[in-house]
Amino acid sequence: MKRKIFCMSLVCSAFFFLITSSFVEPQQTTAELIEKEKQLRPKGKVKRKFKKLALKSPTTLGKTHFIVGFPHEEFKIKQEQAQKQALDGLFDSVGSVKKAFFSPDDNLEKALVDLIKSENHSIKVAIYSFTNRAIAESLLNAHNSGIRVEVITDPSALYDPFNKIELLRERGIPVYVYKPTYNQKTLSDRMHDKFIIFDKNIENKALIWTGSANLTRSATINNQENVVLLDDQGIIEQFNQQFVRLKERCIFYDSDQKILGISRREVASRKGRKKIIYA
Repeated sequence: MKRKIFCMSLVCSAFFFLITSSFVEPQQTTAELIEKEKQLRPKGKVKRKFKKLALKSPTTLGKTHFIVGFPHEEFKIKQEQAQKQALDGLFDSVGSVKKAFFSPDDNLEKALVDLIKSENHSIKVAIYSFTNRAIAESLLNAHNSGIRVEVITDPSALYDPFNKIELLRERGIPVYVYKPTYNQKTLSDRMHDKFIIFDKNIENKALIWTGSANLTRSATINNQENVVLLDDQGIIEQFNQQFVRLKERCIFYDSDQKILGISRREVASRKGRKKIIYA
């Protein structure tokens, strides 16, 4: 009797297993799963399109591009705060800009690059010697972003093998070269000014940067130099008037304009000379 009951229960179990197994999806093997994944991959034109899109993605993606949903105004506020921190210490107790810099104790290069980045309208440069690449690149970036940049320099700057005047001119920044023959009464007649006028800078202020420092690496990191930065509108207007006068005493430096009867190509071939003899 017990044996009969055992056999019946075994048959019932087997029958129940057969019924339930018909409703269970058979397990997929590893090979089947890999094949299914391959079928889901993009093919042909679609695959090439995805690959091209990935290659064309800018390297700055996620750094300079906005993410959908990110609050743009909040980003702008943070950017302005970072700008103010970079130019920290420029304002006095009443909100005016009256700052003195001394090289090599102060980082003149960084201070000037920060000011160039903060400009919103125009930059006028009158400089005797210009060899600092970081400052030149900052001016080019400003020029490329729509800021009007003009440069006045002395002919001697063109003879320096490391001068950045050629680079600025080649990239579209208007360059004016002083004519030393303007004043024949003095033994030394050079454009020896060193000033930069910012039209709309931090908090839309006009600023004047002036002092003993040329735009060279030596002036910013080695020499004992001084620069003052002011927002005095009366003084800035006088510098603007002087810039106009200097332009009238210059010639526009085009592709092969002759300077003192010497062409640009001849100037390039004479680079490295220690002294310039004016005509």
